[in-house]
Amino acid sequence: GISDLDGFCPFKDLRVRKAITLGINRQAFVDSLLDGKTTVPATQWPNSGWTNTSLQPDAYDAEGAKALLEEAGYKVGADGIRSGMCDGVETKLSFSFETTDKQIRVDIALAAQSDLAKIGIEFKPIHTPAGTFFASYSDGGNMATGKFDMAGYTTGFYPDPMSGVMDSFACSTIPNASSPSGTNNYHLCDPTLDGMMSAVNASADPAVRKTALDAVQKYIFDNYYVVMMYARANVYGYVDR
Repeated sequence: GISDLDGFCPFKDLRVRKAITLGINRQAFVDSLLDGKTTVPATQWPNSGWTNTSLQPDAYDAEGAKALLEEAGYKVGADGIRSGMCDGVETKLSFSFETTDKQIRVDIALAAQSDLAKIGIEFKPIHTPAGTFFASYSDGGNMATGKFDMAGYTTGFYPDPMSGVMDSFACSTIPNASSPSGTNNYHLCDPTLDGMMSAVNASADPAVRKTALDAVQKYIFDNYYVVMMYARANVYGYVDR
């Protein structure tokens, strides 16, 4: 899942983004919904030689999440939902979560909804057929047009570590009316991250690229731009040509 930082106002606060990550028991999902067959990853490059192995996924910590939300000024109301000021406007921590109607996504969304309710966040899943969810900007696709507060879907930046990544994160590729074919469906524009991504492709030397990609992974991790739910248990084979 990733938040549209230009959408739901509280997502602009790092403490809120971190609290959401801490407040979801991701390991429980892996154990109960995926039979413990995979892991909770720290980055979007899991299970490969490109993984930044110095990063470890945050453990479930509901109390730590509550403390962060209190610090950010979001107090629990009579309805159990936290609210506070965001850009001068009283705002509830109540947001939609757009994803497809695939059963595993439905199951995970319901589990996340239950976990986040315990820390005072209202998480509202919306399940849309994949054809609509992933449709192009011109066809009114939910992802491309940014019709979400937070969205859930699968990414895979492989076999090359930058496969599709530049277009997925670049400020210049956010879909809009003048650029409907843009592929940055995260709708995230961070010039610092843009520059760091470019540094990965500045060299063909795998060791240089690994160092640069480690920095990218740490930056995304530290900013809590993505809530990594589980690693796909994919196996790849390659021939040396």
